[in-house]
Order: sequence, then structure tokens, then C-alpha cells
Amino acid sequence: MNRSHLIMLVLALGLTGFYVWSVKHKAEQAEQEALAKRLFSKIEQDKVDRLEVEAKEAEKAMVFERHDGRWLFGQQMLSGPQLAQLANDLGQLSHEKVIVETPKPEDLSEFGLDKPNYRLKLHVEDGTEYDLVLGSRTPDGQNFYAQVGGSGPIYMVAGAFGQTLEQDTEALREKSPMPVIPAKLRKLKLISANQTLVIEGKKPESKEDKKDEDEPEQLVDFSLVEPIKARADRQQVNDYVWALKSLTGGRFLGPEEKVKWDHPLLRVEATLDDSDRPYVMEVGPEVGVKPGMYYVRRLDPEEAMVVELGDKAAKLLHPDVHEFQQRHLVDFEVENVEKVIGKLGDYKLEAKRTSGGWKVSEPAQSDNGAEVTDLLWKIKDLRWEESLPQTAELKEPVADLEFFDKSGKSLGHVRLGAFANGSTPVDNGAKPVYNASGNPLDEWRSIVAPLYTKNETPAANPTAAATP
Repeated sequence: MNRSHLIMLVLALGLTGFYVWSVKHKAEQAEQEALAKRLFSKIEQDKVDRLEVEAKEAEKAMVFERHDGRWLFGQQMLSGPQLAQLANDLGQLSHEKVIVETPKPEDLSEFGLDKPNYRLKLHVEDGTEYDLVLGSRTPDGQNFYAQVGGSGPIYMVAGAFGQTLEQDTEALREKSPMPVIPAKLRKLKLISANQTLVIEGKKPESKEDKKDEDEPEQLVDFSLVEPIKARADRQQVNDYVWALKSLTGGRFLGPEEKVKWDHPLLRVEATLDDSDRPYVMEVGPEVGVKPGMYYVRRLDPEEAMVVELGDKAAKLLHPDVHEFQQRHLVDFEVENVEKVIGKLGDYKLEAKRTSGGWKVSEPAQSDNGAEVTDLLWKIKDLRWEESLPQTAELKEPVADLEFFDKSGKSLGHVRLGAFANGSTPVDNGAKPVYNASGNPLDEWRSIVAPLYTKNETPAANPTAAATP
């Protein structure tokens, strides 16, 4: 390397270093400027446990309290996401600009702070209290004039959170009788007329060097503990819990409306990982005016409502341990499969994943192979109906497929026996052999059949060839 090249290299490295420093410095400076505009030190929304709203109009005064993860207004449960968002918006509130640095009485009057519209007090778990006074809205209605603690500079702050403050408390009520999500579920107890079913959830242990911002949240593993001990099907549990959460109360019952709750059709107790106090829901008698409509109540606090279960009624009211049990014959993630090899009857199949889909080398060359993905999803959904004796063997399989990851490790191996008497024996490489309902082979072959026809060359037309 001659001297001029060396000088150019040093200059390039210097410019690169300066550019990296400049970008980082600007980002840090922007962050510091944003923090300087914050009205309060950072408040974590899950640490706010009380929000007091004093209002010029007395009927708009409210006190919201958070107990065991749920927001309450008196004896009414409120929408957790809405209240959490309100607490977050207030806790991270920044001023758009300073209107008056040292206000005089006439300034307070001009901006509505002598008789404020709202005074908000945020209480945090550690006992700290934050105080914000809101005067008039700006002429465009988008912002508020505000003071911290009723003194000091007058700021202009974004007023999107005002929509929540101005709502009637009835609009803020939690409409779902069971507002829980599977990701936080620690225990689910279902008591129906037929049985009591208990499912426990546990998140896989995190790696010590795991960083929340770099890795997605771990999925919860579920286990059946009553009436049997077995692995639970995560998807079935998730679907059931989401079906519960999606229920919506058509209206809340008044205190004068009496319902017999002596023998509920279903009682649900859901304990989440952030509290030992379970959410409890009971389904009472059918309303009668419309099929699928029931009286439902949640407890602690007790609130009764009318809920339409509709086509979810059968699944929700009659939970079946057989449906919740993990019965998948192969357990893999479709996106992790890099290679598929095997046969389906007289169909041979070999495919490797590419950036655009699948490279199918058997039966024919294909650079898409969407059928392979469809086949994998169908195989992943294969479930057993009964286990055969330990001595049972699958001697002459009519189908044999194996799936591999990027390193060549086998993710699953499934063999099908001949269909007979409404079921098909399946061997997944571990004892026992199982019976699956129906005839999976025909279904799987129909999925990949286009691969065997899409590249066929049409037969030559002798008449056309002879035409001058």
C-alpha cells in the first residue's frame, strides 16, 4: 500500500468514526431534549394505582383505583387497556411549548387555569403523587393549557387523553365478563355440569442473557392437572380463553333484576401471573328471548349482564378434557422446517425451502411449492383419537414423511398405515401406535396433487404439426 492510499484509508476511517459519533450524539441529544420537556419524571403505567379526577362540572369528578391488576370505579370494573393508556399518557406527558414562564393572575384567567376544567392526581405504588391542572383547550381543540401542581409555568400539552376524561363512566366499563389473555394465564379452572377441569400455565424459563427488547415473549406451556394429568394443547387453551375474552355484555343488569345463580351452567376461575386473586365468571340460565343468550356475571366486584354466546355456547359451556389434551402426533413449527422427504402412496416428495417458497425436486422441478406449506400445516394438525396396545406395530406403511430443520436435525417423522373401519393407524416414532380418525392419506395426496400435474408437457398435436 503506497502512502497516498494509506492517507485516504485513514481519512475514510476518520470520517466514518465521526459520522457514527454524530448520529449517536444527535440521538442522545434528541432523547435528552424530549426528557427535558416531560412534566413528570418517568412514571410506569403499571405502577399507577389511583387516579383522581376533580372537575369543574361535579358530575365529571371520578376516582379510579387499581387493585390486583384490575381498574375499578367504585364497584364497577373498568376497561383495563383504556385506563392503562390514560395512566401512561399522563405519566409520559410532555409540553409542546411554554406559554407563560411566570404567569400573573390575568394569565391564569386567560388560559382557564383560575377555574380549571380538571385537576388530575396520579398516585404511584411507592406513595408518590403527581398533580396536573388542566385549563382551557386551545382554539383548535387539540391541546390543553396546563400547570404542574397548580403553579409555575403555563404549558401547552397534547390533549388526546381528554377524550377518556370526557367519557361517561358507563362507556369506560369493562364489557367482557372474562377480560384475560392466555399469555398471562397461570391457572384456569372450569366447573361445568359434567366435570371440573383444571389447567395450569407456565412460561418456559428464560435464558439468563435474554433481553426483552431483543426476543419475543415466551409462549405459555399448559398442562392438564384435573381430571387427568397430561400435556395440554396450547392452541386449544388459547382459543378457549380468547373465546371467553371476546364475549361482550349487551347490557348490565340493574339491582332490581334478580337471577337465580344457584346452579350455574359454567363457572370459570382464571388466575393470572400478576395476582393471586382470580377473575371469576358464572354463566346462569338462558335469557329465553333469543337462543344462545344467557345471564352472565363476574364476581369481585359482582356485575351481572346479558351476553350472547351464540355459536360459542356448545364449546364454552361443555369443555371437554379430550379436546384440551395435547393429541398432536407431531410437534413442530412449520416455519422451522427446511426440508421434507418421503412418500404418500405412489407419490414421492422431496422439497427444500428457499427464499421464495420451496424448491421441489421430486416429483418435478418447481420453485414455488406452496402445496408443501399447506401439507405441513395439515400434518401439524393431525391428532390421535385412541392409542393402540404397546405391542402394535406399523409393518407396511402407505405413507412415510420426515421433516428436517436447517441443521439437518429431524423435527418429526410420521408414517400412516392403511385406512380401515373409519380410522388410520399412525406411527410417530414413539410407542404406542395411535389411531387417527378418517383417511389422512387421501387428504394429503389431494393437497400435493397439483405438483404432479403442473409441469406436465401437453401431448404433441400431429394435425397441428402437419399444417403448413
